[in-house]
Amino acid sequence: MGGGLHFYQIELLDGTGSIAELGAFSFVPALRKKLVAVIEEHYYYERSFIKEGPLALLQQDDNSSVLSFPWGKTGDSGWVFDNDLCVETVKRIAHDLSYKMKKLAGSRSFRSDDHGHRMLLIADIIGIAGAMQETEIISFLGGLRLPDPQTDHVT
Repeated sequence: MGGGLHFYQIELLDGTGSIAELGAFSFVPALRKKLVAVIEEHYYYERSFIKEGPLALLQQDDNSSVLSFPWGKTGDSGWVFDNDLCVETVKRIAHDLSYKMKKLAGSRSFRSDDHGHRMLLIADIIGIAGAMQETEIISFLGGLRLPDPQTDHVT
């Protein structure tokens, strides 16, 4: 199977779900290389498990894989989103990601024996097809006739 893998997974750390995904993705080397975490500037500078765990792991591989920008401010009622800051932040994220894409030398080919590549393939299949049951995913993957990484035989 040909094709290039040359995209990034962007995690905008805005809630518990994205933080859980960051934790899961950051510990899979093939996914970590493509992961970019974006965190609100205020939280980036606070000492936390997220900062010293998954974010530190990402930065260990590539310091530019963690982006911190302001998208909120402290007002009379506490911390709130700021629309103007959000617009500016989106522009800066797009600029930084454009730069990262230019730095990316070529593309990597899909390797069926790489569990990270298989995970990305499954995510793409679900993204295209919508919600799928596990049996449907297994059936679809079987139709691709990929070699089983355990036996090197086509499944």
